[in-house]
Amino acid sequence: MTDFIGRKNTWLAGSYIGFILYFFIYISINYKLSIYFIVIPFVLTSIFGTFTFPATSSYIADITPEGDRVTAYSLWRIMSNMGWAIGPIIGSIIFVIGVKWIFLFLTVTILIQTAVVYFYITERKIIEKGYLHLKEVIFSKNMISYDKNLVIFSAGTLFLMILVSQFSVTLPVFAVKVGSVLPSQIGFIFAVNGLIVVIGQYPVSVLMRSYHDIYAIMIGSLFYIVGYLLVSILHGITFFMLDMVVITIGENFTSPYITSLISKISPRDKIGRYMGFNGMANSVARSMGPAIGTTMMFFYLYNPVEMWLLIDLFGITGLMIFVLSIKRLKNYH
Repeated sequence: MTDFIGRKNTWLAGSYIGFILYFFIYISINYKLSIYFIVIPFVLTSIFGTFTFPATSSYIADITPEGDRVTAYSLWRIMSNMGWAIGPIIGSIIFVIGVKWIFLFLTVTILIQTAVVYFYITERKIIEKGYLHLKEVIFSKNMISYDKNLVIFSAGTLFLMILVSQFSVTLPVFAVKVGSVLPSQIGFIFAVNGLIVVIGQYPVSVLMRSYHDIYAIMIGSLFYIVGYLLVSILHGITFFMLDMVVITIGENFTSPYITSLISKISPRDKIGRYMGFNGMANSVARSMGPAIGTTMMFFYLYNPVEMWLLIDLFGITGLMIFVLSIKRLKNYH
């Protein structure tokens, strides 16, 4: 859709549908309708929410020259993480009034986002050789586009993200069960993540400006591997917060650079499809990761070093794929 009907139209379609779904959930809770009228629209918000990533990431690729792309994706990620940090705080405050008002609040925020996109986003401005101009692009109508470089890089992304996704379920459960962290303290660990992204993302982009994206991704993979292995020997909230610094540094080195490299691999008329394919690999990994991590925890809860070493193997596999594909991927600048 991003390639066929344009970035802005796809973005708006996702926003319109999101607005309708969240407002429907608010109505369902307000009038105490069947739970199915809440669960089904909530699942649909995830499905239609996927309209946003290929559209926004492709749009950033359209309006920035390749040399500035990492900085642009870093800024996008900083703003996203500010929302990631502020959103749960607002949700916690609104929850005291009533959970239905959270969904009404979401409806209003999506309406604001839709208005901003509709009035201020101009379709397909492309920067080439430092000049900003409008350019007509003839889209390829081939739905499937096989690219060995994309597949190999996305395979590395999938394995790395299986390790990364332990962040959401396995890590906090392990911290409470084994790491002497109270459930009420878990929020502080996640707060460190948001803080380090906001203050650390731009310095990382400046530090790596003279290096190819694949090197940043490899460095970030190493931080992830070390950070998650350290979880096995940690006890207490302070040490888990410090380890989250290590893990988040890995995030700062990987997230914007993965998106940047995909934008460089992509032909101009297929950016949306390439972003969508890599995003699919990322989403599959984030679905599999918690299941794999909690299964490992079930079998190896009392052998934490062995448990986290086995989980780390996914990150190590991803890193090896990146290392073996350096020559292939360095052709894209």
